[in-house]
Amino acid sequence: MHKVDKARTDRRLMTPELAAARVSWLQTYAAVKCGVESVLRLSGRIDLMPEVFYDLAVPSSTKVTKAPDTIAQGPA
Repeated sequence: MHKVDKARTDRRLMTPELAAARVSWLQTYAAVKCGVESVLRLSGRIDLMPEVFYDLAVPSSTKVTKAPDTIAQGPA
């Protein structure tokens, strides 16, 4: 089974409560991402988006199974 097919199957098997929680989380995440992007654009630091949002720092085909072991530190 392909990853896409498995993800679709998993979403179909979600309980209504879990599906609602997922939608709520995705809406919140998208809103926060827009807010952070606005602040970074205004400060001329849009290049920091991948530093703030891990999903932007890895290729879309990467399967993320856990958080990174270390967090990259910015300039002191």
